[in-house]
Amino acid sequence: NFDTEFRVVWPNGQVKFIRAVALVHKNDNGKPIRMLGVNWDITEQKRLEEILKRSNDELNQFAYRTSHDLKAPLIRVDSLTHFIEEDLESGNLPEVKENVRRISNQVKKLSTLVGEILHLSQADVENKNYEEIDFNLLLKEIRENLDQIFAAENVDIIFEVSLSKPFLGEKMRIKQVLENLISNGVKYSNPERSNKYVKINVSNENQ
Repeated sequence: NFDTEFRVVWPNGQVKFIRAVALVHKNDNGKPIRMLGVNWDITEQKRLEEILKRSNDELNQFAYRTSHDLKAPLIRVDSLTHFIEEDLESGNLPEVKENVRRISNQVKKLSTLVGEILHLSQADVENKNYEEIDFNLLLKEIRENLDQIFAAENVDIIFEVSLSKPFLGEKMRIKQVLENLISNGVKYSNPERSNKYVKINVSNENQ
């Protein structure tokens, strides 16, 4: 008895996936006398399974990037609340006011980020929302976010931007890619080295 799948390539190059199930019939002495089975085309099923797998992979990646992006301002707010507690105990009210202002800015950033994520999740892949990207500002935001997460790593984040013409793209997607690449560079840096850094160069040479 068997239940298996195999691939068939037609002479014209078309690929089909076939599932085969068969039962072996035996006589009273246990000797196989015939096999009865069926084959059927499962190409469409395989195609749908592949689509589902890609969708699940994209969803997992999206969830990872989203949690990563949301983490930075939350860590910053948590840190500032501890500073406020210390300043209240010491009576340093001007610093308390300043940290409250910083928390308000982080909350605004978080609100903007949530809005961008919702927009991204609803966007039609065929309807790209391109905009001119200010890489100096974008990389500055990324560096501020990662400084809070990797403060103990002592890794400098350096960027150089030399664009001869405006760059159009989807800001949220590009930010996620850059932040993931840079954070990995920081996370996996050599702890034995001094003067550690991650350097990003943005240019549009030969374009």
